[in-house]
Amino acid sequence: MKHAPLVFNGNGCSLTLITLVCLITTAIGQGCSKKDLSEIADSISEKGESFVKESRKLTDSLVNEPEQPPTPTGELELQFDTPVRFEAANVQVFCVGYGRPNSLQLLTYDASADRLPDSGLLIEAATEIETVALLVGKTLACNLFVATGYNRPVLSTSIETPVEVRFDAMNFSAGTVTGTILPCSLKRPDGEMVELSGGTFTAIMLSE
Repeated sequence: MKHAPLVFNGNGCSLTLITLVCLITTAIGQGCSKKDLSEIADSISEKGESFVKESRKLTDSLVNEPEQPPTPTGELELQFDTPVRFEAANVQVFCVGYGRPNSLQLLTYDASADRLPDSGLLIEAATEIETVALLVGKTLACNLFVATGYNRPVLSTSIETPVEVRFDAMNFSAGTVTGTILPCSLKRPDGEMVELSGGTFTAIMLSE
């Protein structure tokens, strides 16, 4: 059902066109001149135009509301002969308890997903540190596992030669930590060695 157009009286209150007719009819009954009636109509018309302009401004502000920046997901890059880049990275420290070391895990995928990606990286280390924030400025000896694509062999460090990972800085407002993966040798399942020239990462700090 269509509603009657809105206009405004002198106090800024909304009036329907029917109310406007009643006002003019009352004015005529009271003996108002044509000039008076014209002034009433002009005043109401001005209020109506002002209302339309303000309504348009409000609508434009809602429609043109600036987009929120995307949620950061982190990133990680490994310097092989052909660099390998991952578009996500997260880091977390798991407190094991019972006198055992805590576990640091840096991943380029969501470990809780139903299906893991064809390519991904896991860095893991035992540590006495209980939170990622306390890692800044420290270097840990870590185990590294990486798959660079579908049906590609998993490369990994050996127990005897872990990779050193340095945690360089933290951005508290973004909830991220940046770091450096130092050069190391990775082993293929067939025993062949692959050289990694290093890497860098910006990882999202997950809640602990």
